[in-house]
Amino acid sequence: MAFNYNTVDPKDMAAFQIIEPGEGTFKVVKCEDKQSRAGNDMMVVTYRIVDSRGRSTLYNDYLIASNDEVQNKSTATKIYNLLCGIGRSDLYGAPLGHEHILCGKGRCIIKTQKSDDPRYDDKSVISKFIYDEPGHESHDIDDTIPF
Repeated sequence: MAFNYNTVDPKDMAAFQIIEPGEGTFKVVKCEDKQSRAGNDMMVVTYRIVDSRGRSTLYNDYLIASNDEVQNKSTATKIYNLLCGIGRSDLYGAPLGHEHILCGKGRCIIKTQKSDDPRYDDKSVISKFIYDEPGHESHDIDDTIPF
């Protein structure tokens, strides 16, 4: 017996694909605890990002616990922006669990990150979370992977 399925145009597939840069929306769809190549604790956060035309893609971000000052600042900035982006800035500074961010959603700015390595494709990423909380300022995200 064969498995029957409906085809989808590859440009409309919802895996990791390039979508329209600009303002869009996001939802946290998955969180996983892992270890970085350097052996640091890491949380991999998977977002579904949707562009202004309704096309979506997945985007992974890596929150890495480290004693390195530069890495720590990058991770703290990502967490601050994510929490503000989902309306949970009250959790900043507390231990971060999956239950705090899973299914969180909000608005974001999408950009296309060009790959420097020809083995990898360009990808759509969240460059900034949009939030309107008084007293909270959005900071640019350093979305390079440090390992």
